[in-house]
Amino acid sequence: MNLENKTLETWLEKLPDDQYPHQKKIDYYSLYKRLKIYLDDNVHKEVTFGANLKDDSFFLNDHGPDHINTVINRASHLVNTSQCNLEAYEVFILLCSIQIHDIGNIFGRYKHEINAIEVIKQAQEIFGRDTIERIRIKKIAESHGGKTSDGKKDKISKLQEEENTLDCVIRPRLIASILRFADELADDKNRASKTLLMNGKIPKYSEIYHAYAMCLDSVRINQDEKTICLGFHIPEKFIDKKFFKKDDNVGETEQFLLDEIYERVLKMHYERVYCMRFCKGQIDLENISVEINFYNMIELSEIYPKISFNISEKGYPVSDNNIFDMCEELKDTQGNEIDARYVINKINQ
Repeated sequence: MNLENKTLETWLEKLPDDQYPHQKKIDYYSLYKRLKIYLDDNVHKEVTFGANLKDDSFFLNDHGPDHINTVINRASHLVNTSQCNLEAYEVFILLCSIQIHDIGNIFGRYKHEINAIEVIKQAQEIFGRDTIERIRIKKIAESHGGKTSDGKKDKISKLQEEENTLDCVIRPRLIASILRFADELADDKNRASKTLLMNGKIPKYSEIYHAYAMCLDSVRINQDEKTICLGFHIPEKFIDKKFFKKDDNVGETEQFLLDEIYERVLKMHYERVYCMRFCKGQIDLENISVEINFYNMIELSEIYPKISFNISEKGYPVSDNNIFDMCEELKDTQGNEIDARYVINKINQ
C-alpha cells in the first residue's frame, strides 16, 4: 500500500474510487468514524481508570485515545510497503479492531482481551453493520493477546486464513497479526505517567512498566532494510534501581531496568517471528535494531557509552536461547555479558 505519508484512517477517509469493491461505493470511513467517536466520548478515556479501580495495587499505563492513535500509526507504517495490498474492507475491519482491542481493560486487566463484550453490547447500533461483522471484528481484536482456552498463546491460528464476505475476501489472520504487532510496538514514552514515576508515586508492581515505556524514546519501521529500530534513553537514577515485578509463576522478584529492556526486546523478537508468519508476501520485517543510551538529567550528558545490538533469527532455533546467546554485541571482549550489573560496576569503577 502506498499511503503517501497518510495514516490508514486518512487513507480510508479519502478512499480512491478504484479501491471500492465491485465498483460499489460504501462509506466505510463514516461507519468506522461513528464507532471511534462513541468510544472516544464514552469508553477510551475511562479504560485506564477502570483497570486501576479493579486492582489498587496496580497502575495501568495509558490505554486511552492516545494509545489507540499510536497503534493506528504503527499499523500504518507496517502496511506502508509495495507488497502489502489490503482491501478497503480489510482496512475498515482492522481499524475497528484497533478501536476495541483494549476496551476490556475497563473491567480489569485479567483476560481484558475477551472482556469487551459488555461495551460492545452497549454500542450495538454503531458497531458494525450486522451481527456477523461484529463477530468478525471481535474475534480479530481478541487475538491481540492472552491465551486460548487450552492455555496456548497461538490465538491467530484459530482464525480463518480467508473468509468470504459480500464485499470481498478478507484475511483475518493477516489483519490480526498487523493489529497484534502494531500493539507490541506501541508501548513507548507516550504511555508512561512520567511525573508520578519520577516522584515515586506509582505502585511498586507497576513502576517497571512505566519506566520501560518512559525510556522507549523512538520506534521506527524501516521497510527498505526490513528492520524495526528502537531507541531507549535510561536516566541515571534508574540505572542501579531495582524494580519490583510480580509473576504468577515465580512470585515477587526484582529487576534492573536494563535487564527488563532485554527481556522485552526478546519478547518483541518472538512476537515479530510469530506475526510475520501470517504476513508472508505482505510484510517482511527480519530484524530489530536497538540503541540504549544512559544519561544524566541534570547535566544533560551521556554517562556511559551506548549499547547497540541487532536481534534476528540465526542459527538453529532452541527454546532456551537468551538474548546474550543471540546477540554477540552484548558480550565484551572477554565474553562477559553486558547486563545491568555489568554496566553498574563499570560506572562505579
